[in-house]
Amino acid sequence: MTNIKPVTHTYNQLSAKYYNLVKPGAFAEEISFYQQILKETTGPYLDAMCGSGRLLVPLLSMGYDIEGMDYSSAMLGYCRENASIKGFAPALYQQSIEDMALEKKYELIFIIGGSFQLIYPREAAIKALHAAKNHLIEGGKLYIDTFIPWELLYEDGKEENFLNEVHDEDGTSLKLETYSYTHRQKQHFISHNKYTKLRKGKVIQSEKEVMPVLWYYHYETILLLESVGFKNVRVFDTKIGQHPELTVYEAIK
Repeated sequence: MTNIKPVTHTYNQLSAKYYNLVKPGAFAEEISFYQQILKETTGPYLDAMCGSGRLLVPLLSMGYDIEGMDYSSAMLGYCRENASIKGFAPALYQQSIEDMALEKKYELIFIIGGSFQLIYPREAAIKALHAAKNHLIEGGKLYIDTFIPWELLYEDGKEENFLNEVHDEDGTSLKLETYSYTHRQKQHFISHNKYTKLRKGKVIQSEKEVMPVLWYYHYETILLLESVGFKNVRVFDTKIGQHPELTVYEAIK
């Protein structure tokens, strides 16, 4: 299981649907944290890996003109739908963050919800940081949050299996079967996911995905941001979420 091909993008149709069902919105403390950050600024803002809009939509509801970007067309579809339900039609761009080429620059760019750790391999993550920096105005700020899967680090090569099933309003259910493998030295775990959509117990659609998740330690993250030219890196005491907690980093162009 160690010979994994580089996979930069995930979240196809069923994967995005599952995410939208199990993570319908951001944590309350997450929304509050970014609301306080935005109060001190004028914009424009970009949620650079916005997914289904779990943070973008609440911030729109608070009156902030925030745009979104994601590589997954399925995720952007849910983001557009979730925003429309609230009466919004934000600008959304389908691009990968490492190859982003937008026509404007932003005061703030967010990569939240641990999304930065989905950029694989690490060379692509460094490229993504350069791209984000290039899309900030002078003095603009990048915010990323990361987590460390401490519970997986006690045993190298640890293998885990996970099974979950969620139900949709249309009468279908979506089953996720996951096999994960942890490599402590390479600082990643790889999840092999199978999504199965069922109606009355009958399979009507299925899809597979390989999802690498990298992790970065505290000083490693600071040095990484500084290595691409960011300055005054700040680490917030605020912890977002639980099991695992997300640590927020601010870096200035």
